[in-house]
Amino acid sequence: MRRHPEREGAHRPGRRGRPLRAHQVLWDTLTAFVDADCSGNKAARTLFIHRSTLDHRLSRIGDATGYDPTGGRGAQTLTAALIAEALTG
Repeated sequence: MRRHPEREGAHRPGRRGRPLRAHQVLWDTLTAFVDADCSGNKAARTLFIHRSTLDHRLSRIGDATGYDPTGGRGAQTLTAALIAEALTG
């Protein structure tokens, strides 16, 4: 069952990425995926991993954040979280 962070008071984009900061591999995966314009094949090549490994990591990102990075709204929300984190440090 997916959590709904927007219902739990996580109204600021930067907070949505925080569960990933404790997992550097997932953070790097999300960054590569966003940098690849959400292209799984391109992100997997960038990370030097198999595409199925990328899919598994993206699933873990969805579980950790409550947002599916491969879906439109989830990708937008998580991209905003990456930007907010970059701006605020």
